[in-house]
This record gives sequence, structure tokens and C-alpha cells, in this order.
Amino acid sequence: MQAVGMSDEQIIQAFVRDYGPGIYLATPNAWGWIVPYASVGLGLVMIWLFVKRYRKPKALAESVRSKSTTRAREYKDQIGKGPGEARMIIAIACVVAIAVIAFCTPE
Repeated sequence: MQAVGMSDEQIIQAFVRDYGPGIYLATPNAWGWIVPYASVGLGLVMIWLFVKRYRKPKALAESVRSKSTTRAREYKDQIGKGPGEARMIIAIACVVAIAVIAFCTPE
């Protein structure tokens, strides 16, 4: 069609005429390119922060006894907390995924 000399608008109108109005959803814009890359970047940052937080080295205790006491206290704290923080991160990731789907899905 471009070889014949039709403009972009004429080509779009020809497709709409031949295949119906459902073929043409919207004009391309910057959001079609920015949102997927931004969501991938945000996901990578979230993963990096999660790994950074839980891979932090622990300080060495002064003696063996204080080390075992500290370790026992940490285990008790972990048992008391449960997986609440992990659930929060998963919930945030789900909200981001839903937002990406909502913005990228044509109407």
C-alpha cells in the first residue's frame, strides 16, 4: 500500500473498511513502550532489595555462649513473625502486575 503512495491514515482507513472497526484499537503512543520496560525495571529493583535485605551478613558474637543465645533469640523471633513480610512483597508484586495489565490492555 505504501508503494502505491497511500498515506498512513489512508492505510489505516483501508484496514478498518476491509476488516471492521475492531481491527483498529488505538494509535500507538509512548505508554506502549514505557510501561513494560518500567514494570520490568521495578520488578528487578524489588528483587534486588529483597535479596539485599535477607542476604545481609550477621555480626559475629563475642563469645560462643552469646552467639548461641543470640541465634536462639533470632529463631524465636522468626517463628513469631511468620511469613508476613514475604506476603507483603508478593501482594505488592501482584498489584504492580495488575496495573501493568490494566495499562497495557487495549480497551
